[in-house]
Amino acid sequence: TGELGEAVWAYERTLTLDPDNEDALVNRAMLQERLVDDIEQLPLPLIERSFRRWADRLGTTGFRSLFIVWLWLVAGCWIAWRMRKVRSAFFGMGAGLLLMLLTGIGWWVQNQLKAKEQRAVLLVENVYVKTAPSVQAQDAFVLHEGTVVYLDDRIDSWQEIRLTDGQVGWVEAEVLREI
Repeated sequence: TGELGEAVWAYERTLTLDPDNEDALVNRAMLQERLVDDIEQLPLPLIERSFRRWADRLGTTGFRSLFIVWLWLVAGCWIAWRMRKVRSAFFGMGAGLLLMLLTGIGWWVQNQLKAKEQRAVLLVENVYVKTAPSVQAQDAFVLHEGTVVYLDDRIDSWQEIRLTDGQVGWVEAEVLREI
């Protein structure tokens, strides 16, 4: 229907709920060609990029499953150690506890990163992004319908946005729809 912002929002929302949805991935890729703004992403540090790739593959279910596997390892080692069958079971128990701790920390970090990355889609044809939350503030840059932005601070009816290339500015919140 020509409503690029609504279409981008629908596909992004679908992919938030089901990241492997092939129809949404294909349709979003086709829609990207119709968008005006082509914003490059700043490269992430190697450690963060690796962690995100690993955490995205695991997902919440993977973290839970891994945690349960380590829990069973610790329980099995504890039983073996208590029965005095295997002396090295104590070290297995320690390794299992360490792996449980690391898995729990990874799970927590992933949840913190996702909570911090609130996103929204621009729904109007174009908007002048301001340097401050005021109509009188200087224009920083222009964005067009369908652009996905990250949400930062909010003051009254103004929303601070951040782009993947590092640019930051303010727009009126009514021109955005949160994903």
